[in-house]
Amino acid sequence: FTWRESEDKNMVWLKFFDDLKRFWAISGHCNIPEDYDINPVLFRWCSSQRRQYRLMQEGRPSSMTVDRINLLNSISFSWDECVYRGGLHNINSYYAHFQPPRERENTRHG
Repeated sequence: FTWRESEDKNMVWLKFFDDLKRFWAISGHCNIPEDYDINPVLFRWCSSQRRQYRLMQEGRPSSMTVDRINLLNSISFSWDECVYRGGLHNINSYYAHFQPPRERENTRHG
């Protein structure tokens, strides 16, 4: 382990955070879709942040830091992955509401 490796890892973390911050600025939330075409890795990065946070809370080795928590909290990052999944359900319901009646019927019945 060298200081250079630590700096490189922090630079990578900050790059992903900047990507998430841009998404948040546009969408108003941090719930990255699993199939986000613009940055396919960002969903996994967010999941990793939640996992590292849980490890930290449990007193286990983690790459999460107080500074990173504060940065993520500054953009209303959701630490609960269930909120994301609930959000996805709500988005699907929202789009289903605006489908033409015939398509909506086909969606309900399979």
